[in-house]
Amino acid sequence: MTPETDMDARLQRAASHVAAEVEQGRFKPPMLPEIAIQLSKLAAKPDVNLREVETTVSRDPAVAGRILSVARSALYSRGAAIKSLRVAIMRIGLLEVRDIAFQLVARSSVFRVPGYSDRLRELFEAAQASGLVARELCRLMGKESDLAYLCGLLHDIGEAIVLSIVAQWQQHTLEPLPSVSDLRPIIDRYHGPAGAKVCSMWNLPPPIADAAAFHHDPASSVEPSRLSQITACVDEALAHVGFAGNERLVDPFDNPVFLLAGLSGEQGEALLAFTEMLMETPEAWMLSYEESQGE
Repeated sequence: MTPETDMDARLQRAASHVAAEVEQGRFKPPMLPEIAIQLSKLAAKPDVNLREVETTVSRDPAVAGRILSVARSALYSRGAAIKSLRVAIMRIGLLEVRDIAFQLVARSSVFRVPGYSDRLRELFEAAQASGLVARELCRLMGKESDLAYLCGLLHDIGEAIVLSIVAQWQQHTLEPLPSVSDLRPIIDRYHGPAGAKVCSMWNLPPPIADAAAFHHDPASSVEPSRLSQITACVDEALAHVGFAGNERLVDPFDNPVFLLAGLSGEQGEALLAFTEMLMETPEAWMLSYEESQGE
């Protein structure tokens, strides 16, 4: 057997294992921490109590610390001193508090796969940018944005799941670990369904699972909120600036994904400009992949 034939056979075995795990729902996603569950419930309440939010957040030092850090950034502080967690929560808002909790969950629990750390770092950085771009796109289009950040943050979570399935398979079989580039056809086929299953297992709102499932094929989405179309536009914007190693120029006036979402050329230009700004100023918004939980 030639090395090429052996590689093909190994990838076929890996693909069969991924297919079985995803299609039959056998893989177990990381458990969603209690703080993320509680903040999701609070964010869904029409009349939430600030003290309840503060109490919930204060139980998790990592989330509390990140909230204070974000509130003290130039984006939110506007030069005012933020000395307490309550003031920080009031300044950034409950939805952003919830989103920060999920950001930390993604970094510590999902985008961590032995053997694929370089790719997972890229994915986590792109996930953070995706959330911000999705939120900005909803603002530009005058659409409801409550779930936009989470759709952006989690839409490619399936790639991390596929890589995790392959890494666990490798540990049991002791076969050489395939490279991400060799796994690309498998990732492309299964990351959407895998991501949607994780979002469903976490009992997240259906539009988030829909965005994970259909962000590469938004025309197939049946979700009324159409956040899959928004998320597909986010993918295009990030590719335009080369996030996550996936670079291609996008014409804001003649892009089929933008047109499907009803994005005007001017709105497309503004979206690409915002994404370029993020690319140029990562220190203003990016949570480090290496930063340990609790720092």
